[in-house]
Amino acid sequence: RSGAKMAARGCDPFFAFCCPEAAARRALEVRHGGGAKGKGLFATRKIRKGEIIFVEKPVVSAQFLWNALYKYKACDHCLRALETAEENAQRLLGRFQALPHPEQCGIRKDLHQLCPSCQVTYCSPECQQAAWDQYHQVLCLGPSREDPNHPLNKLQEAWRNIHYPPETSSIMLMARMVATVKQVRHLGCHSQGLVQGSPS
Repeated sequence: RSGAKMAARGCDPFFAFCCPEAAARRALEVRHGGGAKGKGLFATRKIRKGEIIFVEKPVVSAQFLWNALYKYKACDHCLRALETAEENAQRLLGRFQALPHPEQCGIRKDLHQLCPSCQVTYCSPECQQAAWDQYHQVLCLGPSREDPNHPLNKLQEAWRNIHYPPETSSIMLMARMVATVKQVRHLGCHSQGLVQGSPS
């Protein structure tokens, strides 16, 4: 038990993508459930109904391709909306549509950032940097973003042709996972002095 507690506090990777991580560690621990059950997540204190225990960051995320085709405006990294609900409704309906509680849809357009090469949009400089550091160096299409013959665009078109709405996944999740691995390996080679130059 003490080993499981120590793992949950400092060593277990389960909490690596939690934010805030410390709060999750105070409420939960990972330990073996005994027998064939394997590891489980156990509360270390009483948890109130509706209480947020932790928020987990995805390894990668990607907008559904049909949503992107219909110009739903979302951060290319975290998928945070880049338009208010009223703006979204107006764009889809072609007319203004008042919605209840518009104050709940605050958008910080002053923080929005564009990739200078391919023009995808991010909700903040932090998301732009996070995407660049994780996978965008590999996946940035630059001026080929609108080229239907680019292999990545052809892949997305093929996916849309066999996955009609409502979508339940996106091929771009796999593309970003592969790009993450490729980029880490590439940067690892840089750090070991095996590759010269900078990523483009």
